[in-house]
Amino acid sequence: VTSTVRDRHAATTVVDLVPPELVRGARLYPVGRLDKDSEGLILLTNDGDIVNTILRAENEHEKEYLVAVGTKA
Repeated sequence: VTSTVRDRHAATTVVDLVPPELVRGARLYPVGRLDKDSEGLILLTNDGDIVNTILRAENEHEKEYLVAVGTKA
């Protein structure tokens, strides 16, 4: 699953996972992304302006990541 709104190379995006009855014609935008081998929460909003405000580097929002590294037995 790709954590972008549209990706012509992706079979499924996070927005595709939202039941159509919950979308009701709204355009949804993911706030952030998850890398392939990570787990976490993706926030979806119908407010594209707030996504731009949060994600633009020049707004200097602090981001905090918790990373656990291990080996598989």
